[in-house]
Amino acid sequence: MSPSSVSARVAQTVLGMFVVLGVLVSGAWAQANVQGQWSAVTNWPILPIHVTLMPTGKVLAWGHDATNNTTLGTIWDPSTNSFQTTSFSNADLFCSGHGLLADGRVFVAGGHNMADYKGLTKATLFDPATSVWSSAAAMSFARWYPTVTSLPDGRTLVTSGAINCNGCNATVPEIYDPTTNSWTQLTNASLSLPIYPHMFVLPDGRVLNTGSYELPVVTRALDISTQTWATIDPTPLDAGSAVMYRPGKILKTGTSANSAPPYVNAAATAYVLDMTQGSPAWHSINPMAFARSYHNMTLLPDGNVVVTGGIGFTNPDTQTLSVFAAEMWSPVTQAFATMASMVTPRVYHSTALLLPDGRVLVAGADNTTVPARIS
Repeated sequence: MSPSSVSARVAQTVLGMFVVLGVLVSGAWAQANVQGQWSAVTNWPILPIHVTLMPTGKVLAWGHDATNNTTLGTIWDPSTNSFQTTSFSNADLFCSGHGLLADGRVFVAGGHNMADYKGLTKATLFDPATSVWSSAAAMSFARWYPTVTSLPDGRTLVTSGAINCNGCNATVPEIYDPTTNSWTQLTNASLSLPIYPHMFVLPDGRVLNTGSYELPVVTRALDISTQTWATIDPTPLDAGSAVMYRPGKILKTGTSANSAPPYVNAAATAYVLDMTQGSPAWHSINPMAFARSYHNMTLLPDGNVVVTGGIGFTNPDTQTLSVFAAEMWSPVTQAFATMASMVTPRVYHSTALLLPDGRVLVAGADNTTVPARIS
């Protein structure tokens, strides 16, 4: 795995904007069975490996620029397509975990400590009201590729993340309380999870782990109050991306990977889990039209899920196998419909998020060599 080999990154960032309409190709409307429209392409000042939609409607992003500067961030205003540089020096936030606090601040856990699999104990805050970065209290464990999950009570859960070597992951979850700027270790809930675990807050307050970025896992639910894990489904079904499409209902698809060999063919498989049922278990559904790894799934305002990017092989450098077509999944039919195609590979280190106007921003991806644009 070489996610920090920054020499391979480029300053010109390729972005995508997806609108669920008809698709316009070369000045003419394409066939009716192809839906959606990708916008034109635009330059960004950085490769946005991390993106967060803030309560202001603006997008905070950080990643790398032409000089491999990993402490350079930018704020993008979708309404004006303008950028504001926002530098920080308290931590290298490459491959950190992040989410929003109840007061609208962006919370960032961990980051990069000079080498792959070496994490940081630092926690970082960004205030969208003042555009100021600051340091929060440090965690007890260094974490690289951790997952941040906002809890219903306003606190924030941090799980997994590499400490100082491949496989040396932080096993003890930690909870950050923004009112006291302090951490609580869930020592009794110690569990080794692969990096970037997929975590979802359930209607009953438990936190569900359905998979991870790099490996399949047994599906478990964490009760924070008792610091106990309960096995939901003992079969470790793989998935590269997951989304909660309804309260307590999860969709997961494709193949996990960590960018290192041995490389395998990606799968198009899809599964759903309904945690509102008495005996929840994963059920296989009709697969995606395309096998994907390193892809993203985004929940839309109408309740559908759009799948973007990915590649048919877990070696992210094999860009000839990139998947350009988007897919739309309906919770009603539980089927995937092929949508309009991008023009740019969106693979390793790609990102996607829903904008306030209903469009989907798709950005990033390593080894991008074409000029930056919104596709």
